[in-house]
Amino acid sequence: MNWLRARARFNRWDEEWVIVKNEMIWTKLWFEKQRRDWIERGERSQEEGKAGHVSYAKKQVALWEQFEKRAEEAFRGFI
Repeated sequence: MNWLRARARFNRWDEEWVIVKNEMIWTKLWFEKQRRDWIERGERSQEEGKAGHVSYAKKQVALWEQFEKRAEEAFRGFI
């Protein structure tokens, strides 16, 4: 009986590990998408001649780039 409980616990933890690894991947992909979106917004603002918007977009690109790098460092070896 204990063996069955231990096996069920192992299977739950194994399933949880798969979920956590996928969440790590999704997090990194979300940061990449946000960075790309802000690059596009900055380029669009540049074409429209909105200097303030361009500056803000560059700031956002740097922020999301930093999030992406931190996630990559934190998740290295797990995904």
